[in-house]
Amino acid sequence: MEVSKVLLTKLLLLVTVLFNFFSGVRGDFENSWTMYMEQPCCSSTGPHHVRHHRDHVRGFSCGMMYYRTFHLDVKRDVLYVGAMDRVYRLNLSNINQSSCERDALNLEPTNVASCVSKGKTEHFDCRNHIRVIQSMGDGSRLYICGTNAHNPKDWVINSNLTHLPRNTFVPGIGMGIAKCPYDPADNSTAVWVEKGNPGDLAGLYSGTNAEFTKADTVIFRTDLHNLTTGRKEYSFKRTLKYD
Repeated sequence: MEVSKVLLTKLLLLVTVLFNFFSGVRGDFENSWTMYMEQPCCSSTGPHHVRHHRDHVRGFSCGMMYYRTFHLDVKRDVLYVGAMDRVYRLNLSNINQSSCERDALNLEPTNVASCVSKGKTEHFDCRNHIRVIQSMGDGSRLYICGTNAHNPKDWVINSNLTHLPRNTFVPGIGMGIAKCPYDPADNSTAVWVEKGNPGDLAGLYSGTNAEFTKADTVIFRTDLHNLTTGRKEYSFKRTLKYD
């Protein structure tokens, strides 16, 4: 009985500590990201985009950029953040070293005029909200997909946020329909799978809307290509339309 009381007391104490800990962790995904916990730093001042809410909490913000996609690379100690028209690369060893300009890649939308003509807002709907960030292979490359002014588009870039050389061809990349949503406000999910697919070929699995009208909600797997030859070995798979 005494042992049970001691264990119960410790459990209640742990719950209280965790509640107090996380009650100070808040995220405003439109304006800033304040959910990264780190050790107290020696300085209380820093660049304009780092704000100290408490000694052990820091926030990253480069303005109202709608930070809604996160991908952690433990091996490189990096957090990638998908925002409006940009991908950020945050240094988790010291988030204070991250720069809004140096540690970002701009991915501007195409054909904004067409998006606006369909009744969408120019400065939100018709931007390129990055909704998928996934490491590929050994992590030296990233798969990126964005709303691209309600015309989803995908890219493959280097993990240091530079574009691949112009002569580098990645099959199956360019059209992001069914890989990420049209609408930046829509929920979606995606994961890059390296092993276990037919032919053991890498591919993306996603759950999203595959039409502008949102009439086609889909679970989707991309075409599977041999990345060495560029040849498509297996066609895409999807759930039945309107299922």
